[in-house]
Amino acid sequence: MNDFIVFYILRKVLTITFGTALVIGGIAGLVLPILPGIILIFAGFALLARHSERVRNMKLVKRFVTKEV
Repeated sequence: MNDFIVFYILRKVLTITFGTALVIGGIAGLVLPILPGIILIFAGFALLARHSERVRNMKLVKRFVTKEV
């Protein structure tokens, strides 16, 4: 397998995993006073918007994260 394809797949898996972890941490941060919930949720959605059409089409994400060309 081409090294570029392996790198792309690994990068995509890590981005989705880290974005999901940030969203889950942000949801926990809404309840716990230690974590900044909203910031973690936005950061997670920013990472997930790169690979997920569903997240990219959300109004809030479309307004703040994606670039209109």
